[in-house]
Amino acid sequence: MPETGEPGAGTGADAGGAPAVPAAPAIDPHSDARALTFWQKFMYALGNFPQGVGPAIVVGWLQYYYTKTSSSLDGKITTDVAAGAALLSYAVFGYIAGGARMMEAIANPIVGYLSDRTTSRFGRRRPFVLFLSPVLALALVAMWFPPVGSASATNGVWLGVTLGLFWLCYAGVVGPYLSLLPEITPYLKERVTLSAIMGVLEVVGMVVSTVLAGIVIDAYRAGVRVAGIPLDGYKLLGVGVGLLTLVCVWLAMRFVRETPHSAAKEVPFQFGTAVKHTLRNRLFVPYVLSVSFFTIGIDSVVVSMPFLVGRVLLKNEDLAGLLQGAVVVFAALMFPLVGWLAGRFGKRRIFNLGLGGFAAGLPLLFFVGTNPFIGWGIVKLLGVFGVAFASPFGAAQIAHIVVVLLIISFPVATRFVLPRAIFADVVDEDEKLTGYRREAMYNGMEGIVSKTAAALVPLITTQLFRLFGAEPGHSLGVLLVGPVAGVFVFLGLVAFLRYPLRD
Repeated sequence: MPETGEPGAGTGADAGGAPAVPAAPAIDPHSDARALTFWQKFMYALGNFPQGVGPAIVVGWLQYYYTKTSSSLDGKITTDVAAGAALLSYAVFGYIAGGARMMEAIANPIVGYLSDRTTSRFGRRRPFVLFLSPVLALALVAMWFPPVGSASATNGVWLGVTLGLFWLCYAGVVGPYLSLLPEITPYLKERVTLSAIMGVLEVVGMVVSTVLAGIVIDAYRAGVRVAGIPLDGYKLLGVGVGLLTLVCVWLAMRFVRETPHSAAKEVPFQFGTAVKHTLRNRLFVPYVLSVSFFTIGIDSVVVSMPFLVGRVLLKNEDLAGLLQGAVVVFAALMFPLVGWLAGRFGKRRIFNLGLGGFAAGLPLLFFVGTNPFIGWGIVKLLGVFGVAFASPFGAAQIAHIVVVLLIISFPVATRFVLPRAIFADVVDEDEKLTGYRREAMYNGMEGIVSKTAAALVPLITTQLFRLFGAEPGHSLGVLLVGPVAGVFVFLGLVAFLRYPLRD
């Protein structure tokens, strides 16, 4: 006998006796009709803005803060790293940060399963978003306030609790939030428009978080008192981004409502059955592996940039923020090109092109240390036009990084633009097999794989720093991040070459 909850392929009928999914409403999903006003679209998409800000701050700067800065408590203004020892060692931070991301990874499919099956007067998605977002915001603020201003095991416990709580709540908020999209509008064209607005706001959030972060950290290096509380740039960022996250998410839920509960929302699968049918989807595994390895590459660049600037180039944090923001801006400029190429040649080909280009471009960051050959070419070219530099080698290093960021901007753009569209194809394939729309479960299963990959980033980078060095004059570990990340992205390319669907 088949397992209870086993669906009939493509019928929506449950072999264990669960009711078939009722017929879809009499609508044409391909029509130009709209279910939402522009204001509703914008307010829902606003919930995606903190997704660009919060994780970028945490991934891009938290490792640098805990391993390179020294905080002073008892009413004293926070000081710069040069004044004292790190709060945590590279190895300890890596284990804690990696463990926290693993908690998020495990939570994702559980949240997806629970959200698909929740029935409440608030809906099945909104309760998660409304009630977990305050905890998410509080954890985001608290992680920047370690209780001891010097190296201490207490800081490790504090980081483990606050960072773990942040990523757990992130899984609980973001998965249900994203799963609302196909429900609030049944029209495919409107979904594309809504996704585009979400993408723009996420990119804006990432630019704000990267560029503004470096500027604020550098500007408030000596600290400032707010309501009598001493805050350095990192703490100011934490408080500001935490409040911004809560406001944006609550506004999104205020102006968008779920459709009423109906039998069409009843997904009868038990958890094991739901997982099994997700993994059976022939599109899912190549898709999720490629996205996950791509994530390792992008996060590695973001994490290493403050170290690359501060320990290799010997520049201040504001330059690191500008370079982090530059790759996002360069990628955003490529969005229209990626969309056109995907329409002309297919999503599969262009995503493969992005994976290949990223795998080839990342190792070029290695040469910025002693042989920035691309940068030397730029400096010499500018010299022909009479442009001179006080430090030609330093100028060549910066030029080298900028050109590499330009090279990888198209691949990064494919990571921003194409996965949502590919994900929709994956979920459509599942509906053909099971008869149900299980976006939250797929978001959750993608989360457990991609977040496990993200959990590897602090482990990889901190071990490289520990083994090969991340200090001025001894920074091979920082330079190795690019080539190592490139290997992982290449594995993503190998995985996606097995994606069977042709556009």
